[in-house]
Amino acid sequence: MGSTATAGLETDAAHTSPDPAALDADQWHEALTKLAGSSACDDAMAQEAERRCHAGLLSLRDMRLVLLATPNAAGWAPARRAVINVLASNPERARQLLIMHTQIEVWPPPRFEEPEEPSGGAGRGAHVCVAAVIGPAGAQVTGPVQRARTSREAKDRAALALLARLAGVALPGEASDHDGAPQRPVLPGMLSEVFEQHLLQALETGQEPSEELTEEAMRRAREGRLRHRDMYLLLLVARGQAWTPVRTAALQRATAMPPAPARLLHWYAEQHGEDGGLSYEEEPIDAAGRHQVRAQLRTAGTRTGPARAANSRKTARHFAACALLAELAGLPEPDVQVEDKPADTVRITIPTQGQDPVKCLNKHHQRETITKPEARLRTMGSRVECTYSCRHQATGAEVKATAVGSDKIAARRAAALKLLRKLSAIDTTPPAPRPGPPGTLRAPRARHPRPPRWCRRWPKRPPRPAHRWTQGTAPRRPC
Repeated sequence: MGSTATAGLETDAAHTSPDPAALDADQWHEALTKLAGSSACDDAMAQEAERRCHAGLLSLRDMRLVLLATPNAAGWAPARRAVINVLASNPERARQLLIMHTQIEVWPPPRFEEPEEPSGGAGRGAHVCVAAVIGPAGAQVTGPVQRARTSREAKDRAALALLARLAGVALPGEASDHDGAPQRPVLPGMLSEVFEQHLLQALETGQEPSEELTEEAMRRAREGRLRHRDMYLLLLVARGQAWTPVRTAALQRATAMPPAPARLLHWYAEQHGEDGGLSYEEEPIDAAGRHQVRAQLRTAGTRTGPARAANSRKTARHFAACALLAELAGLPEPDVQVEDKPADTVRITIPTQGQDPVKCLNKHHQRETITKPEARLRTMGSRVECTYSCRHQATGAEVKATAVGSDKIAARRAAALKLLRKLSAIDTTPPAPRPGPPGTLRAPRARHPRPPRWCRRWPKRPPRPAHRWTQGTAPRRPC
């Protein structure tokens, strides 16, 4: 199945605006994305794509979709030719587009090969000949050989030539084949946007995954090309026995990608109206010095996963998030294969003269050596008193320091320096395990980027089996 065309996949055209010219840049890109994998031609969209191209309004992302993801119909040929003509006037952008394409598809970067010099070619002058190569390992395609005076110019032209072949468009001044278009090389599988649209359509209509969709999802999971949004849909939206093999592969992939499980849980809480709904509960360190952690998800209620242990706090949190994600997805917890070595002991040092103690204190918080320092200020006549407090993570000791300064800045720096001196004096050897109920040590809430717009716009509880939440809110870019 070819990624450069719709290759045997019959789908309905995505719903677009009745007036494509009225769409802003983001809406236009969304509308193009919805056309990915469609077998029907939207003439209004095709004409608008050509108009925007001539007006210089198409971004590289838009050009990629017009060339490689739009329906393989005659109505789109003028738009594709217009894009190639624009890129031909600036071939450097063609190489940028090709690089972006490999990044989106999670392929190795484009490679440029120098062909063997044919006999008698020595008299052609000091030109560089290269051909662009892209695709997954073992299934790469090579574009036409291009010649230029410099290596950079030759690579730009080679990138343009390969894009033109993938799009089925002749380069300016190039003669077409007898069928009216150059032979199009075929890359394996679907484009990311085509896969996305077929996945959304199957979930929206409550259908079982097709053979092509299952094959593509398994390939992406096996090659590590499933995006966060794909894993979210497969693990936390898709249901049914027919989806189990694909969902199991997605879970195995997610657990091998820290912090993917935590991010998916965070998005799930966001969708259900809880900002920062993912947190961790830490139990006392065991006799082997291993961190014991449970992941906790707060939505309509509170759901706590099983405890998981690891040599480092970071790995223990990942194991705990994997366990809770598997429980939430209703799948067996996979054997998580990630590196688990004890975290290096970080000694707290005293800042030297000229260094800002407050910045030094915050740096240790970022390294998770201490909890977030809390400052309390009090005015004392013409002086300001500052009290800093935090918890030393390795020992659990609560540490506090107070100092006075001529103003707020001076008071903060003096208190921070005093606190750092107290912290540096603490023995960083973990204490012996102490009895206590689970959750006696509470870790800070997990902090993750806000979920993308495609996740935030979903209704809180998608209906089953039909998932109408997907209408009009197709994701725009990878997570």
